[in-house]
Amino acid sequence: MTQQTLILHGCTPVPLAGYLKALGVLRIVSMQADPQTQGWWQQDVFHLRCSLNETELTEFFVEEYQPTPIIGPWGARSGFYPGSSEKSAREALDIISGSDLPRLEFFRSTIALTQTILRKHQIHEKPAPGVPKDALMRLLRNELPDSMLEWLDCVYVLLDDRTAFPPILGTGGNEGSGSYTSAYAQAIVEVILNRKWDTACRSSLFGTLSSGVTSPMLPGHFDPGATGGPNAGGGYSGQTTLNPWTLLLMLEGTQSLASGTTRKSGSAFRNTAAFPFSVESAGAGYGSSALSDEASRRPEIWLPQWNSPSTQNELLALFSEGRATIGVKAVRTAVDFAIAIASFGIDRGIVAFERYGFQLRNGDLSNFAIQLGTLKTQFSSNSQLVRELESGHWLDRFRRTATGKSSTATAAASLRKLESAIINTCQQNDSSGQSKDSGSELLIALGVANATIAASPKLREADYPVPPVPLLSPQWLQHCYAPDSTHAREFRLAASLASIGFGKHSIGGPLRQHLEPIDVQMLTNKRSARASWAKHPDDPAIVWSNGNLVRNLVAVLQRRLIDVSRSNGNEFISPISGRCPANLDDVSAFLNQETDDRAIESLLRGLTLIDWNRVAWEQIPWMSGDPKRDFERKPSAAWCLLKLCLLPDGVPSPDGLAATQIRLQPQIFRLAANGRLAEATALAAQRLRSSGLRTAVETIYSSADIAARTTAALIFPIYGNPNQRVTDITRIRDQVLFKSSREESGSADTVVRGNSM
Repeated sequence: MTQQTLILHGCTPVPLAGYLKALGVLRIVSMQADPQTQGWWQQDVFHLRCSLNETELTEFFVEEYQPTPIIGPWGARSGFYPGSSEKSAREALDIISGSDLPRLEFFRSTIALTQTILRKHQIHEKPAPGVPKDALMRLLRNELPDSMLEWLDCVYVLLDDRTAFPPILGTGGNEGSGSYTSAYAQAIVEVILNRKWDTACRSSLFGTLSSGVTSPMLPGHFDPGATGGPNAGGGYSGQTTLNPWTLLLMLEGTQSLASGTTRKSGSAFRNTAAFPFSVESAGAGYGSSALSDEASRRPEIWLPQWNSPSTQNELLALFSEGRATIGVKAVRTAVDFAIAIASFGIDRGIVAFERYGFQLRNGDLSNFAIQLGTLKTQFSSNSQLVRELESGHWLDRFRRTATGKSSTATAAASLRKLESAIINTCQQNDSSGQSKDSGSELLIALGVANATIAASPKLREADYPVPPVPLLSPQWLQHCYAPDSTHAREFRLAASLASIGFGKHSIGGPLRQHLEPIDVQMLTNKRSARASWAKHPDDPAIVWSNGNLVRNLVAVLQRRLIDVSRSNGNEFISPISGRCPANLDDVSAFLNQETDDRAIESLLRGLTLIDWNRVAWEQIPWMSGDPKRDFERKPSAAWCLLKLCLLPDGVPSPDGLAATQIRLQPQIFRLAANGRLAEATALAAQRLRSSGLRTAVETIYSSADIAARTTAALIFPIYGNPNQRVTDITRIRDQVLFKSSREESGSADTVVRGNSM
């Protein structure tokens, strides 16, 4: 028999009703018309390959389709009990039972058998609210035929001491006070027996436009847009717009998910249930995200799109496994799932997942299936970076504590920002122009999270304490730096600051110790460095505050000068040395206020998390030379004069011989920090002269604000880069020192400037 490919434009992955309808069509056609039927997704539309053409498929459903019995005597409005609330469902079941239509024979026999079981066990009233229904559910599972198990597995899983409900069908087939089983029975009466909606079938399947194809039947949480109500139409309120055929077919489709609904075994999962591709909900990774979206406690479900033609049995096999993995670890949260699908933890030809969350809407009265995004199953090397956060189960520990009762609003907000950044980063493939930007976003989010933990004793000292972010590998520099990005300059400056304390002749410890209570010895251990909180969080070395960047950089500089002045034998060693130097072009931009200070601080927080012990010169992307770099740009003379008094390797001589070492004089920098730049530059010139160096400038006047920014910029580590055409140190030297006695004799001893900027 010739197979034909049909494009079902009425079956789309959004809303959830459309996705489940596609599963229902494949299931019914495979079971009742053509066992060789195949289905797949292509360009967000379901495709069906079977022996029927469009007309024959429509006629099959209208004339021959045999509905699966869907019942729920354990829930409200089931139709099996007396009472006014049961009336609509009861009347529908009575009509079905009284019909003689052959295609409803299975449904009639199931209704009769269920009534017999209830009478046999003298169950005449529906379970009262709050009364456990486990016994009735177990009874029905034992006595109903095996052909009903698919439906029963769809709506509940019996555990040792309770019943678990898959997220797709609410609480056992009920959503609030509504009943899917009641709606299904009423739809069968209207569609199959009364034949009121024959013309609506084609519209439901193929998406054709037609009038009179919607009814007032409620779609439950499956199609929020069809529910109606305030702001759901062109006026103040919209009408329900559900096609009855969609209601029937989407509930048929839910049973394809039953094959993956099981009890988890093993001590780690004792007394829990597993549902196909379901994970703990996370209020992150989509535009309207908020942690309050997790209030319903209902798991998310990630529904696969596959692009290879698959039979119903193959699809059931996919859902029976129903899981994603990160290595050997099964995913547990939405963030885990995003990491898994970016790490090739998914197979079987799945090209994307539709992420659905069941969230409270409509004044917190109803749960709706909200589509939270489409995530492609493409490999992203960024996922390998994200997996570094699994060290010590750090991400799990942070989430557990940040969502706990003793958490703070700040911790919850930083968690949401971090999880959103992880999901976004994992969705950027290596060829995407946004890959590095999303990496920077994640780096910043990690910095925020780490700072939040550092500032909160509740998080650091909780019953389940959260350690610092695990040290990140040097690969983060390469994955997060984009030379053409808006904040490329800020990234380079922040990296130079973060590397302080890890360079040649480094003293004074890492800059990170000035931001948070970190254990310096563990952090700087070259053999086995790791991040750990300091035992004494009130270390006076922590001088970073909520002030602006300039104020904080000045405070760090002054603190490091104090520390080095207390050390014996270090009067010639600058405490400003780092593994990643800043170039003068970037420093000039900072001095001229052409940089975004907030971006520098945000990036600094993240870049301090890198294990700078392991960073090699060639792993710093911009060290190979930036073709756009302007070598003619020079920092201010005031900065150059002061910087010569802070060079870790001294001032090189013009003839390339040994450098001149300059004794540290902290008073120079205290004067500059206090706005007394003229006195500071005069003292710096005096210090250089006493070391045998003659200055071409001596006293430089400036405003207090410029003096403070000049002082702050001194902390950027500067030293020669062997890959650069002209070394930065030579440029500094040549700007403020005489090169020879001939030049010196023709110049004044003192040059007085007003604004050096």
